[in-house]
Amino acid sequence: MKYFRLVCLVHLGFYLSFGDVTPFWYTFPIVYGLLIILSRPYIRVSQLPFSMWMLSMSSGVFLYLLFLIGSYVLTPFSIEPYVDALYASIAPTTWWQHLALLLLIIPGEEIVWRGYLYKKLAFLSSPSLRILIATALYTSVHVYALNPLLLLAAIVGGIVWGTLYEKTKSLPFVIVSHLVFDLLLLYLFPLK
Repeated sequence: MKYFRLVCLVHLGFYLSFGDVTPFWYTFPIVYGLLIILSRPYIRVSQLPFSMWMLSMSSGVFLYLLFLIGSYVLTPFSIEPYVDALYASIAPTTWWQHLALLLLIIPGEEIVWRGYLYKKLAFLSSPSLRILIATALYTSVHVYALNPLLLLAAIVGGIVWGTLYEKTKSLPFVIVSHLVFDLLLLYLFPLK
């Protein structure tokens, strides 16, 4: 029952954040702050061994390169308006938005989706099925952005980070991977 309430809360939060109801950067950090508080008692965060740091960062680079290749493949389909809209709506522009993204939202996504939700799907014996269901739920909340590229990004990211979590059982591993990916995508080498 708590799981169902959490998914409903996430949908409401994403609807409020991505819809024209409230400003994204005021709502989204609050949503993830609440989700972390609700999820935190159910997860245990361990330290990431130094030997895994390079692998984790490499996986973030790999995912970015996959998105870069995908942007070239999708170029003939006139994706520029969707890319521009995505950057305009979610790219941080103030110091506190940068901090919220790096210290709250990115770790929060992994805590909620890979840490809490994925563990709630442990009753499924198939890791592939767990990854697919978790990815479907992760993707479903992004529908409120009305941006097909964000949905595609959620599918690819959900599968990659779900697989990494399944293989490593390490929440810090996927958090670092997600941070590296977003640093490349939003700060160092934006795709627009």
